Amino acid sequence: MNNLPNGTVTFLFTDIEGSTKLAQQYPAEMPSLLARHNEILNHAIKAHNGFVFRVVGDSFSAAFHKASDALNAALDTQRLLHNEPWSSIHLKVRMGIHTGDINQARKIYNETIKGWQDVGNRAAIAHQLECFALICVGDEEPQHTIRLFGAAEALREKTQSPMTEYEQIEYDQSIDQLRTMLAETEFAALRAEGRALTMEQAIQFALE
Repeated sequence: MNNLPNGTVTFLFTDIEGSTKLAQQYPAEMPSLLARHNEILNHAIKAHNGFVFRVVGDSFSAAFHKASDALNAALDTQRLLHNEPWSSIHLKVRMGIHTGDINQARKIYNETIKGWQDVGNRAAIAHQLECFALICVGDEEPQHTIRLFGAAEALREKTQSPMTEYEQIEYDQSIDQLRTMLAETEFAALRAEGRALTMEQAIQFALE
């Protein structure tokens, strides 16, 4: 994947309205409906030069170079969803568009992890390392990403602070993506390197 959005970026955020209630009411139908929803979102976003950088359950986060591309992706998605021959359930998808500077996001992460380090909140530091890792996924830095995930994983184990359900889904999806980018032996070696880092070394590595 080349020419990923950087600098000033427009973000598209989506989720299914009332998805938890729908899953409870239609447990048999929801998996196939969610799969089709994901296909539509992925198609529309990629068709307008977008990059999906996070999927958590039914929520999508994507980045675009131009605001017009994000808007057109949102409009196309809504058209496709409206015209889809759903069975008994018609999915309603909420969308939001925001333009901002991804480099500013990195600066905020830098300040946040230093703040957690000052107060000694190791569980929060583990989460922040994962946030840095997700940015690296978008920047196509798989080696950096895997080391950060490894460091965060080891720190979570030491602090006995497991991920939330949504964090685990997001993490598993990122790991699956990373495994397609590297050989398994390299993946395992990089993960072990990350796990071997001390908390201070991991923070320094994230800030580099």
